[in-house]
Amino acid sequence: MPAAADRRAGYLLIELAVALAVTALVLGLLFPNLPNRTTPMRLIGLVTASAALLRDARSAAIERDAPVAATFDAVERILRVGGDRVEMPSDVDVTLTAGGNCPARDGRVEILFRPDGTNCGGVLRFASGGRVIRTRVNWVDGRIDVVDGG
Repeated sequence: MPAAADRRAGYLLIELAVALAVTALVLGLLFPNLPNRTTPMRLIGLVTASAALLRDARSAAIERDAPVAATFDAVERILRVGGDRVEMPSDVDVTLTAGGNCPARDGRVEILFRPDGTNCGGVLRFASGGRVIRTRVNWVDGRIDVVDGG
């Protein structure tokens, strides 16, 4: 009886290793083909990062006593302030509606923050998976508000 048990002793281990290898192969083939979607939490992170970048632009304008521009490039889908930037995922619909005094050219819109805290105003609208979040830039006092919904 001990001789028969010795012959079968490694069989379960080999079978388990083969099953794990097949599972890893199947998962490796499936996961790259899954759509790369922006989850609700990533959408909130994107909106928060954009709002923080706009707040930093306002603070920099006041601190430097010089205008600072936040530029939204609709073609590249990037919000830039100086060397800092927030890239917009392709599955998130992002639009910027800016005030009448905001410079706009070649798909780029600037929200210009002045040293006194004012700016030309604007609203960044983020939409993904049926959810809409807006980041509003108040032109009078420069306050940045994030509004969830509609």
